[in-house]
Amino acid sequence: MKITKKWLLQHKACCSKEDMDRAEKELKGDITLICDALLKEDRFDDANWLIVKFMNKKQGVQYAIFAAKQVLNIFEKEYPQDKNPRLAIESAEIYLKNPCEKTRDAAIRAANAVLYTAANEVADAAFYAAAYAVHAAAYAASAAANAAYAAGAADKVVDVVADAAFYAVRAAANATRATMKDKIIKNGLKILKGGK
Repeated sequence: MKITKKWLLQHKACCSKEDMDRAEKELKGDITLICDALLKEDRFDDANWLIVKFMNKKQGVQYAIFAAKQVLNIFEKEYPQDKNPRLAIESAEIYLKNPCEKTRDAAIRAANAVLYTAANEVADAAFYAAAYAVHAAAYAASAAANAAYAAGAADKVVDVVADAAFYAVRAAANATRATMKDKIIKNGLKILKGGK
């Protein structure tokens, strides 16, 4: 998993030529070193994009679930009666253990229930972001399982997985945001290297 200037150009990375040269030469194309440097520069979105580009579908769903779990308590503290976000995460986890049409459909229903909740009940941006992160995790599972997407499936899953991490960070309080960014990126690197 070596990151080169050529790879960054092929994948339309939003960074300067200087950043590309630095990634390839100074940071030796090592994804861990590059993500650490990006986090130090408060460039979570870039680190998140980079990690997700290397993930397969299963890893992407694992990453989305992890991000969503980081903010589930934020949502449940404000809406303790609403179990849809928790059910969406559980549905995505069930899909990972048993990827089939039945579990995919359950993940789709759970994801849609979270969006319905967010659209109709959630006024605060942080709680909406938490709900959206959970929706993205369940939707990542359903999109990863849906063969009908065919050629476009990989790009769609990449977008949804990146959204889960982005909205999780957005939902976090300012005081914990930096810690959450670091935690999510470190987990993504661990998943990429074969850990859970």
